[in-house]
Amino acid sequence: MTYILVDTANTFFRARHVIRGDADTKLGMAFHITLNSIKKAWQDFDGSHVVFCLEGRSWRKDYYEPYKRNRQETRDAMTTSQAEEDKLFWEAFEDKGTKGYNWNNLMLQRWVDHNGEEHRVLEDYNRNVVLCDLTAQPEEIRNIINTTIKNVKAKQISQVGLRLMKFCATWDLQRVSENAQLYAEPLQARYVA
Repeated sequence: MTYILVDTANTFFRARHVIRGDADTKLGMAFHITLNSIKKAWQDFDGSHVVFCLEGRSWRKDYYEPYKRNRQETRDAMTTSQAEEDKLFWEAFEDKGTKGYNWNNLMLQRWVDHNGEEHRVLEDYNRNVVLCDLTAQPEEIRNIINTTIKNVKAKQISQVGLRLMKFCATWDLQRVSENAQLYAEPLQARYVA
């Protein structure tokens, strides 16, 4: 069984920045992009069930309190030397597969955060692996996820296609409604325990 895990809030809120316009246009496009992303993952990975992850507050903030805080302000406030370091980071990222010179040079660097605390890049990298890599999630988080999946009770939701068509009409999702079967398939897939 292939589960398609959808980080629903992330997908939806990232999509809203793709188009300019009034709120209805942006909202409709966010729905369209979210549905397209689900359909693409369903087709690319031959999905058999979709899991919509709808957490309230991320556990990652408990693990590392500054998680995703002040991202844009940090980029906007970069000095020339910081921008050069950022460029080095992307070069190292490209070198990560072989863990060559650029990668190792970056990993051994130290830096000071906005609170004056010194960090080693390698230590932050290893912490971020835990925060982002699904295979490296803390054991208690994996247990919670596995328990949640095991305790799922199948729902019988009728007329998924009709509900999707009404949704498309509400948000003027013409292309989605023209290909409703492609979008309805992952939404109506049944969970088989």
